Amino acid sequence: MPATDTVHPLMSAVGSFGLSWTVRFPPIVPLIPTDAEGLEAWTGPDIDRLNAMGDRLRREGNQAFADAGEPGQLAGDGSLFRIILTSDRITNYRSAVRNAQPASRMAELDRRLMESGIIIGKAGLGCLSPPMTETDVDHFLAALKQSLAGMN
Repeated sequence: MPATDTVHPLMSAVGSFGLSWTVRFPPIVPLIPTDAEGLEAWTGPDIDRLNAMGDRLRREGNQAFADAGEPGQLAGDGSLFRIILTSDRITNYRSAVRNAQPASRMAELDRRLMESGIIIGKAGLGCLSPPMTETDVDHFLAALKQSLAGMN
């Protein structure tokens, strides 16, 4: 089933702040296996592709922080990531927050990403989903680089 152009109420509200983009919502039902056959179909190459995109997003996102001279990194596994504003090596929760930048920095980065059409959780949480492609990863990385370049 192909994706459909849909304007979600949240996107309408965001658009009222001067942001504009088309959001493509794929049908949800085919993405959620409801039986053993469907679950088996969502293994192997699909999972590997999504995990590889997540690895690339974190690797190149970490390089974007380094290039910008900003303390921060993308942590996570598979298709999941979290932006953590510290350059310290993260080994546990304490090390993630010990020297992290103030919440106001994360709020600024979140706002800048949103201005580029990227919505993540306020705590820097995000994930890739099955309909996404390398083009979506490219867009995220470009938005991250642009956002970091404008940080005060």
